[in-house]
Amino acid sequence: MIKDELYTGFWVDFYDKLFPARIYPKTFKIIHKLIKKHNSNAKNVLEVACGTGRYVEQFVKAGFIVKGVDISQMY
Repeated sequence: MIKDELYTGFWVDFYDKLFPARIYPKTFKIIHKLIKKHNSNAKNVLEVACGTGRYVEQFVKAGFIVKGVDISQMY
């Protein structure tokens, strides 16, 4: 398998099935709580290795300015 194939096609579909959309809001609440605990004024987030961007979506919904980067694409 070519390295780039891990980040396109089959793997993306498999990853999203393995980790369905409904888990992201629940786990985001934990992440958000930790961010606010350690920096209550935080407004910007850089998510490295953001994958399919599901947490990027959650950060945007919570009012953060967010940049997600991944080896396959930039969100």
